[in-house]
Amino acid sequence: ETSIHAMLPTTAHAGWVLGAGLILPVGLGILLDSLSPKVWDGFQLYGRLEEYGERKRWHRPVRTFLNSFSSLAFWLVGVYILVDINSMLDAMATPGSTPRNCSETNPIFNRTFGVSLIWTGVASFLFHASLTEPWRILDAGATMGVPFIPLSFSMYRCVRASFTHTPWVPFWLGGVSANIGCHILARTQGWSDIVLPACILFNIALDYGYMHAYRSRFDIEMLGFLVLFALVGILLRVLDIKMHKKMSFVWLGHTAWHVLMSAAILAAYEGFRYTVEDMCHPV
Repeated sequence: ETSIHAMLPTTAHAGWVLGAGLILPVGLGILLDSLSPKVWDGFQLYGRLEEYGERKRWHRPVRTFLNSFSSLAFWLVGVYILVDINSMLDAMATPGSTPRNCSETNPIFNRTFGVSLIWTGVASFLFHASLTEPWRILDAGATMGVPFIPLSFSMYRCVRASFTHTPWVPFWLGGVSANIGCHILARTQGWSDIVLPACILFNIALDYGYMHAYRSRFDIEMLGFLVLFALVGILLRVLDIKMHKKMSFVWLGHTAWHVLMSAAILAAYEGFRYTVEDMCHPV
């Protein structure tokens, strides 16, 4: 009986991830695809339609099926993070439990991260479904803005390690503001290819360079997965853009990019979620 009770929370959390993270968005996507293709009438088409190799379905509302539905991997990871944070807070409610790290002391950063990933899944899905410029801007802004949330968290932890009374609010507001600002910056094409990798590299430099003393073997392994998934995803995305007219099946590159980048984000989250660190403990 004790083991059954211990399994109930885990089962419930898995159910939430499956239901809210997979079944719900896929169901909404299928519902959209059942509507009239005129749903996008009045929206300006994206100007570089030849960029994606996947065959266009102009007679359906979801105009690129695989690129659209693979975008929902971001939604799935976002829901997983939110469920994981709630699970962590439930565990911390147990008498005698103490926070292991800043993720447990300041869960608002990861909650915001999860919400931003869900929005990225929505924006990316609707861009690839519509192939319109307004949703291209929102997709690029959301994708470019996501890493600013964990980056603001890393900056807070770095400063807090030296100045123990540092408040978290300015860093959180800075991350949210940068995320929103990226949606404005995305109106000009090309910025996401600069800002996104620069933000990720700076985050890695802080977490695994300046804060290397707190990194465990598991964290290093997760960093390896992050780098591997990201590099392969970038390579396949570039091949899709440059070579889909010459190489068969390369058009799957953008679909793989969505899935691999979602896996990279999950590896990054796992890499700092369980780290043992004491700089955020109440003073």
